[in-house]
Amino acid sequence: MKFHAACLTLPPMAAHEYDALRKSIAEGWDNRYPILTCDGEILDGRHRFEVCRDLGIEPTFVEWDRRRCDGNPFRFVWQEHDARRNWQSAEQRQLCYDDCEAGAAAWDREHQRIQAEANEARSEAARQQPRTEDGRRLAAKSDSGTTCSTTSLDRHKGREAKADLAGTNRGAVQRAAKMRKLATETGRPEIIEDVKAGKVKAHAALKDLEESKRRIELQRPVQIDLPAGLHRGDFRELSEKIPDNSVELVFTDPPYDGESVTLYEDAARVAARILKPGGSFIAYSGQRHLLGVLQGCSKHLTYWWTIAGVHTGGNQILQKLGIRCGWKPLVWFVKGGRGDVQNVLLDVVSGAREKDAHRWQQAEEEALYYIEHLTSQKGVVVDFFLGGGTTAVAAEKLGRTWIAFEVSAAAAESASKRLHGISS
Repeated sequence: MKFHAACLTLPPMAAHEYDALRKSIAEGWDNRYPILTCDGEILDGRHRFEVCRDLGIEPTFVEWDRRRCDGNPFRFVWQEHDARRNWQSAEQRQLCYDDCEAGAAAWDREHQRIQAEANEARSEAARQQPRTEDGRRLAAKSDSGTTCSTTSLDRHKGREAKADLAGTNRGAVQRAAKMRKLATETGRPEIIEDVKAGKVKAHAALKDLEESKRRIELQRPVQIDLPAGLHRGDFRELSEKIPDNSVELVFTDPPYDGESVTLYEDAARVAARILKPGGSFIAYSGQRHLLGVLQGCSKHLTYWWTIAGVHTGGNQILQKLGIRCGWKPLVWFVKGGRGDVQNVLLDVVSGAREKDAHRWQQAEEEALYYIEHLTSQKGVVVDFFLGGGTTAVAAEKLGRTWIAFEVSAAAAESASKRLHGISS
């Protein structure tokens, strides 16, 4: 026998529930209830039918009473199963209810169409009825039929009504709708079925779908009118030509002195505009003013982590502080949240001290690692303080598009020479 579409709206039993049902039927306890059919198809009792088939037991079949639930099999299935299902979450319940109600609405529309056609046929037949001597038509015979009610969603509007009908809450309605929307946008409809079946927790599925959406948006190609390469001048002015939500990574190295702390906040403010949702802002920082850097950047972006760049070529002695410094912090901020948390990165990177092109020059290994792992092949990397050109060199080696700014003519010339040597 075939299963009715309404029967398949709800997910199958969990494995342990099915095993318990099988044991009960095998012992003769749970086969007393008939399997309900609708037009020759199983409407309720598919698991009992499958168990009986496996055990070689002949079940009892009974046609369901169409007077129930306005004759709508989908609403009947929901009414029968809602109370006896062990829902793991309100979102799971809401998703299953939505599918049942969608099927019920489609059933109503189809039967309303059939009813309208039947009414039209009866009207036409009535018009063809012979008249009596006084000119009145003879009454046409008609079957009473079942009058289909309008759908619940036609009678009740809004999230509160949907929640009341499903027995959930307004938040569950919103989250269920968001999951469906994201599943469609990310091409992952199977995750909805997993939530309905109880294989995946609703909150985990929603978080997964949100990350998938950010990851897709993060890697979406964007047209940028500002030419790639080095631009001489203040990034706060020149970066205005970079469109909103177009950059995957800002990797930069501002000055570390106390007077330059405000530059970090300016850089974070610009990054918050040009970064794609889920994009990253990573900036070198000195330890002495790290607190001010974090406070300034946090006004515009979400703090994510602090990375340790370890010096492998010797430690710097800070005589006035009595410290031999062997690492440098890289502050990591994101726009909204990371869209690629499945991409697990190291928070400690090592690189030799490189100062041949600029006195503030950083090791290439650090830039190479984070540019490679935080950008796609067609992604754009931006550096607000190019200095010795490390970000640009790393981006060139990885085949990434890069845009960099530098106010110092001498630094810009030095970086250009270094880049020319790389490209040649």
